[in-house]
Amino acid sequence: MKNTINTKPILSFMKENHLNKAAFCRLCGISVYSLNKILTNPKGLRVTPIVKIVNLLNIKLSDLLNT
Repeated sequence: MKNTINTKPILSFMKENHLNKAAFCRLCGISVYSLNKILTNPKGLRVTPIVKIVNLLNIKLSDLLNT
């Protein structure tokens, strides 16, 4: 089984803080394109945007991965 991204922590954070994608991305320091790739779970995700999201959300990387 492939690893996928658990988008619930990201979407919950955005909702709780009334953030749209652009505002969330500014806080993380990532592009909206990167966020869209993460939310749609395509192949070829880069680690850097995921780490930035994990740092902003103050969660463990394992909380963001579905294995």
